[in-house]
Amino acid sequence: MTHRNMKRRGKSKRFIMLEHKMLHSDAFNALSSSAVRVLISIMSCKTLDNGTSSKPIRCDYSTMNGCLDKRTIAKSIRELESIGFIEVVQRGGLYKQPNLYAISSEWINYRGKIPSG
Repeated sequence: MTHRNMKRRGKSKRFIMLEHKMLHSDAFNALSSSAVRVLISIMSCKTLDNGTSSKPIRCDYSTMNGCLDKRTIAKSIRELESIGFIEVVQRGGLYKQPNLYAISSEWINYRGKIPSG
């Protein structure tokens, strides 16, 4: 094995796991395109250590920005929360603290509710 291949072997690639059950659900199909982008951004901030309500995901707007406006991101977060993909564990704001999120599985109970926002 060459030295170059040995260097690569130690690094694992990061990926986001999206289950087929979620991708083919009515809840996922009801999401706007900006909400899907925000969901992927939040899930990309998830590590092995966080992602539950006891250890929430810290993901600030600059991570989600892409080419979305802050109002669009806020609307997408409300949409994701109302459909049940995420749960906002702690609201940020004061002193520019980011929101803290937990990935939720309440989207399974989605029955065609229209998200408010």
